[in-house]
Amino acid sequence: MPIPQFDDRGLLPAGVHVCTLTEFKIWAGSIPNAEHRLMLVEKFERFLNDIVRPIAPGWPLVIDGSFVTDKKLPNDIDFALDLRDCGDPVVLGEAFCTIFRGNSQNKVSYNVDGYVILPGGNDFQDFFGYVGQKTGNIKGINEKDRKGTLRVDQW
Repeated sequence: MPIPQFDDRGLLPAGVHVCTLTEFKIWAGSIPNAEHRLMLVEKFERFLNDIVRPIAPGWPLVIDGSFVTDKKLPNDIDFALDLRDCGDPVVLGEAFCTIFRGNSQNKVSYNVDGYVILPGGNDFQDFFGYVGQKTGNIKGINEKDRKGTLRVDQW
């Protein structure tokens, strides 16, 4: 199912919208300021190939942040690598260290803001489904309202 366009609030409609990386790129090219967004997607894809694929290839990604809103020029792509079902302590440890602890450098090099969803840990997919204080203040809506996120299951 195609990724929906923004609702009247400038957000994805509530829910988790499952897609492939290819569908994500096509969607990014179809929304306002596509050139800027496609540049961020290109850096994100490079990050996945350089950093994530060698550690945890193919695990689902949850994408959120201003990139999936109508913000004119988002700064980065917020994502969480979903390792809730991973039982390999080496993968879990390397992913946490490389993505979470390396977040400052990854922001500079790849324009990504990354998290790792660990077994029994925080459910960033659910957390990302709320508007949040910052977006709520900017848009004049309740921070506890629900919004959509993207889940890339194939990359």
